[in-house]
Amino acid sequence: MVFVIIFLCCLESITDPVLRSISAAGVHPSLQGELQGTLTSLSSVTSIIGPYIFSSLFSAFTGPAAPIEFPGAPYAVAGLMCVAGLVVFILYVRPPETGGSETAPTLHAH
Repeated sequence: MVFVIIFLCCLESITDPVLRSISAAGVHPSLQGELQGTLTSLSSVTSIIGPYIFSSLFSAFTGPAAPIEFPGAPYAVAGLMCVAGLVVFILYVRPPETGGSETAPTLHAH
């Protein structure tokens, strides 16, 4: 089981720089530091808050006062968060409308 977790963590370590470079491609060079600082801040905040939220969820659904015993509650909530992120991506991120050159996708408000 430990090797599966190590493998999944390695995948996350590979995807983070790729996603950061895709984000950076859509930002003016003078705003690169601001973008990278914002992404790092978000990563730090979620690294602090995430374990607290998911361990509390696990405790709430496995403790003696649990409304139902559901040890998979943190995973279900994480899955719902992923689906919500996918919906936001589908609704707001569109490829550029200029043809010919490869550029990063841009955000479009509805």
